[in-house]
Amino acid sequence: MGAFNVGRQKRVDYLPTWRRRALRILTALRGVVFSDAGTVEREVEVTTIRSSIGAGFRLILPILGNQMPLAVDFAYPMTKTRQDDTQVISFSFGYSQ
Repeated sequence: MGAFNVGRQKRVDYLPTWRRRALRILTALRGVVFSDAGTVEREVEVTTIRSSIGAGFRLILPILGNQMPLAVDFAYPMTKTRQDDTQVISFSFGYSQ
């Protein structure tokens, strides 16, 4: 007994091209909220703890077969001293920060 099958398929995209592209970007976009705390001292002691809270986003970019995040963070310092150099916006690319 033998079987013979012939089939035909047609791909139908229900989303227009611009919506597919927007959906692809939105699935690669992530939001983050964070809090940081720490200190840097000349001696081995803890005198002043600095802290901040913030939010940001990560855009995952497919580069050379890897998923590389582009990060933009916005932070507000909660505790600081007058000598501190504050950084409100931070940009980074990749996994090392």
